[in-house]
Amino acid sequence: MCKLISVIVPVYNVEEYLPKCLESIIGQTYKRLEIILVDDGSTDNSGYICDSYARKDSRVIVIHQSNFGVSAARNEGIKIATGDYICFVDSDDWIEEDYFELIIQDLVDNNPICLINNYVKYYEKGNVKNPYSNVTQKLIMDAETALIELFKHNLYGWEPVASFYRTKALKYVKFDEDIHFGEDLMFNYNFFKVNSGCVVYLDLAKYHYVFRENSTCNSSTMAKRMDFIKVLDRILNNESGILKKLFFEKIYCQGLVGSCRFALCSENKEDRFIAGRIKEKLRDLFVCIVSNKDISLLVKSKLVVCMCPNSVVRMAYKIYKSV
Repeated sequence: MCKLISVIVPVYNVEEYLPKCLESIIGQTYKRLEIILVDDGSTDNSGYICDSYARKDSRVIVIHQSNFGVSAARNEGIKIATGDYICFVDSDDWIEEDYFELIIQDLVDNNPICLINNYVKYYEKGNVKNPYSNVTQKLIMDAETALIELFKHNLYGWEPVASFYRTKALKYVKFDEDIHFGEDLMFNYNFFKVNSGCVVYLDLAKYHYVFRENSTCNSSTMAKRMDFIKVLDRILNNESGILKKLFFEKIYCQGLVGSCRFALCSENKEDRFIAGRIKEKLRDLFVCIVSNKDISLLVKSKLVVCMCPNSVVRMAYKIYKSV
């Protein structure tokens, strides 16, 4: 039986990248698709481009809404999706033409709650990176194991792209529209907590993830990035035992240190004020982090630097970045 795949594309001011993204979806060799474009209040020609593709291809559905953010756009797409599975594609990314055809048999055979793939990551300077290439065989796991792998952050990341979610399973989970940074981690965490069933991992790097420093997410101020701290605290406080220990060691400490570094190196005075609050959290955890043998030396080194005077932190980061 062929599965209908609903492809949800949140769109906001990406007229330069959108045609390549949409051509890569429409041109898939697997044709049983429902393509949902959610124009999230674009002020450029993105909305017009969406409508033009809907006129050319009956599989394309366009929703125009006010600018509520990417989470609201994805949630709106989930509401109307009628496919067996939902796949999220960011509007500045693109996929290879045989991507869906190569995963469809696993969706049919295993009927997973989620199928996760590897991806190729591009940076604006032109360098390409395959971030998750340490496992080549197919893995089938339960939802709890998938959550453990999410925390380890070795096999796959937090992004909802390059994944196929069973639509019925998504009816119990939504993106938190009040979180503007870290929402992807919160979403996948909730998904694996409330759903049971098998999760399939395929090392299939057919999704091309474009990292743009000036994108809405990556150009966020520290005030928005504080949402990430809230997500970290929320998950840590919700867990216990092995899962709590793993999350603390692999994600929580690195997230706090990274956020502190970002705030200290910012030119924004408000960001540097916020950095002081994060520093206080890190001071309380300093001995616990430094004495933990399961926390990487790199994280510990960055923590020590963050405890230095602000001018030293900024100089150290410039040197680190140049190297």
